[in-house]
Formats: sequence, C-alpha cells, structure tokens
Amino acid sequence: VLKCSGPLPLYAPTVLSDEADPDPSQRYKMLFWDAAKAGCPRGGCAAFSPDGVRWRRHPRLLFGEKNDVLVAATAPRGGFRCYQTILLDDSSQDYPRDNLRGRRRVIGLRESADFVGWSAPRTVLVPDEHDPPDTQFYGMAAWHDAPCDTWLGMLWIYRAESQTSDVQLAWSEEGVGWRRPRTRSPLILRGEEGEFDSGLVYTASSAVQRRHRIEIVYSGFDGPHDDFSRGAAIGLASLRQDGWCAMVAGDEEAVLETKPLPFGVEGLRLNIDASAGRCTAELADGQGRPLPGFCFEDSVPVCGVDSLNAPLKWQGGAPRISSGNWLLRLRLSQAHLFAIDSADDENVHSSHFQIPPHEIMTR
Repeated sequence: VLKCSGPLPLYAPTVLSDEADPDPSQRYKMLFWDAAKAGCPRGGCAAFSPDGVRWRRHPRLLFGEKNDVLVAATAPRGGFRCYQTILLDDSSQDYPRDNLRGRRRVIGLRESADFVGWSAPRTVLVPDEHDPPDTQFYGMAAWHDAPCDTWLGMLWIYRAESQTSDVQLAWSEEGVGWRRPRTRSPLILRGEEGEFDSGLVYTASSAVQRRHRIEIVYSGFDGPHDDFSRGAAIGLASLRQDGWCAMVAGDEEAVLETKPLPFGVEGLRLNIDASAGRCTAELADGQGRPLPGFCFEDSVPVCGVDSLNAPLKWQGGAPRISSGNWLLRLRLSQAHLFAIDSADDENVHSSHFQIPPHEIMTR
C-alpha cells in the first residue's frame, strides 16, 4: 500500500485510526522513517488515507534527527505522540560489536497537534543504576490504555555487548515519567538457542485485546544485531485479560482494601486465579465500617477457580449501594487478583490496579 521513496527501506510504520478527524481523507494516519522524495534526506514522514488502503504521502519531511526507530500513538485528550529512539554520547558504551559505539540509545518523546508539525524530541526514559552497564533502549511501543487510564509501554531492552534484545513492561500516568518493574523481569523473553526469536525481539506498536486475551504481535530474529545472516519470523505472545499485573497473595492470608469505588455494587465480580487458593469479601461504607449482612463471615468463598468473571456473593443477598459510598475488602490466600469489575444497570465498570501493585500483599 506504500512504497519507499528510494533505494533504502521504509522503516517503522505506525498506522493510527482517527475517527475524530473532520477530514475524511485523513481518518487513517501513518508515521514512518523514509525520505519525502527520492534523493532527499531521510527522517520522519507522514501519509494519510480515507480507508487504510489508499495512501497519500505528505510532501515534506517532518523531522530529521536520528534515529529511525519510532512509534506513534494517539493522546487521550487530543493530539499525537511519537516515541523515538534518540542517541546520547556516552563514552561508557565502548562495545566493539555495536554499530553505534560510544553512543547510548534512549527513548525520546515528540508531540504534535496535527500529525504534521512535531516538537523536538525530549528524553523521557533512560537506563538507570538497576540496569546492567551495557543496557540500551532500542525502541518502545507505547499507547494509552483506556481501562487502566494508564500509558503502557513495551520497551525493547538491547544489550550492546551481546547484541541481543528482549521486551520489558513500562508504564506512566501521563506518558512522560515512565516506570519499570523493580525486578527488571522481561515481558517477552528471547527464545532458546536455535529458536526463531533467540537473538532479538521487537514488538508491534501496541497490544490488542481479543477474546479475553491480550495479544502482542512481535518480530523475532534468530541471531544477534550484528549478524546479517540471521533469519526472522513473526511471533505471538499473550496474556489473560487485565494480565499486565496482579495483586499476589501467598500462603499467609492477606487483606486488600480498596478506596471508595466510583460505581455501584450490582454484579460485582473478580478477575482472579484462585485455583489453588481462596478469597472472601466484605463491603464497607465510605468511612470503612462493615455493612451488616455483607461481612467476611457472610461471604460465599471464591475458591478452586481461575476465572475472568468470578461473582462475589453474600448470604445476605444482593447489596444495593450507590457509587462512591462503599469500598471493598478482600481476604486472599494462594491467589492472583487482576481486576475488580461491576455491572450495574447493564453498564460495565472496572477497577484495575495501578501498576505497579505491591508484589506480595501483607496484613
């Protein structure tokens, strides 16, 4: 549907659907790395389409600062963002195999109101003291996740010495100040030696929610970055619905108390894996006082189940409380809790945990 302008490849296309654009010819937007015209300098380019098939290139280059790894995203309150790998001079990155010896790849952010005029990049995410010395950020796929009201990022962790990469989760309230798991554990691991993704892993520009699963399409390479004989293939990784994080209870019973929740209590249910554990629940008013008939001892235990929609029930029947005037307490053991949901008046409401949660709940 779109060819490169000259002999060098077109890199890193991100396609966004923009139904809010009053111009029907621009309902689909593409940001990519190429030259605007053959023989011209390469950099950030844009194209527009009414249907995602017929594309019209913007006639000029939008920005030219390297690097050629970039991902576009729609901002929730209007406008667009581009997370682009930028290069910082760093004498510590003296790895002979790396093609950018003496420089470190980090993540920068550009912003635009119209997808054509883009700001200069500012650095928003760099390796820190918890990372191995040769850590660089080859790129990051990022998007605003509406159910969590959080920016999520799939960060491509590049090791300059071994020339390999895997993927870590990152998250941000505003998409500017980013955080990562304390353990630096991968979201997508490289495959075993000889497998198609044993060398490098890069993801698509965002994850997709499908059939109660979160699906991540990624490219895998069976050799390191400096091996141009390496092969490549497309892979698929998946998580359960709401599976980015969980509140985890071990053998000792743990208690979780929510803040007052902004929806009614009808149809309360949990996304929980208690296949080897147990969960009971208590309702309290906005001041934290237990409601008669809906205390822990009245709760019907959720146990021996792994469910996206495990209902919460009490022997006292179905409570009816307006939003904001109640909170929920849960007692759990040997369980992973992913989300608390409600369906009142046929409208689904969710309370997802802000990433990161406490890794282990305690009393």
